[in-house]
Amino acid sequence: MVILGIETATKTTSVALCEDRRILGQFTTNTAQVHSKTLLPMIAALLDSTKIALQEVDLFAVSCGPGSFTGVRIGMSVAKGFAVAGKKLVAVISTLRGLAENALRLWINQEAIVCAVIDARCSRVYSGIWQIDGEKLITLREEKLVPISILQEELEECKEKMKLPVVLVGDAASICCGERPFFVSGELVVSPSAASICILARDEGFWCAAAEARPNHCI
Repeated sequence: MVILGIETATKTTSVALCEDRRILGQFTTNTAQVHSKTLLPMIAALLDSTKIALQEVDLFAVSCGPGSFTGVRIGMSVAKGFAVAGKKLVAVISTLRGLAENALRLWINQEAIVCAVIDARCSRVYSGIWQIDGEKLITLREEKLVPISILQEELEECKEKMKLPVVLVGDAASICCGERPFFVSGELVVSPSAASICILARDEGFWCAAAEARPNHCI
């Protein structure tokens, strides 16, 4: 199965292609350029460099948010448009879950708590909390919108209870660390990635018809 992954929920624009369990290629920019200007040329370049025709893509996977209202809708519109034209399905993946998957790939088989955070402004973040368990993630707290101060308390409680380090990933990682030195910020090494969207999209539980695909602007 060939999967095209699209990630546009934050300032990052990322596209990736995978076949079965192998990543064929990924293009990513973090320059806060307008997604509407960069996304389609990046997809065209990726398809050309991997010698994969758009018609050969079996599934279109897209990050559905939370994140930028405009960014999410651009990514969703492109994925749904391709799916409708090719009579294919769409895989709709949480941006936060994609970030957590990135962290898992970096800290695989290590014991840690992973918290994915996206800045929601006004001292609030979209966040989800997971535990790395070998090669998988266990959900400790479902995704939600929460004040940074409350999230910091939640993470302190998790660290004290589980005796594990806390790794924060996403564009709000540094501001959530605050003055708590036991939080590890993975912001510089973990940003949204279309490759992770592709990996998660292999789970049929994320699949739906294009008409049923919806963005997730609010948790």
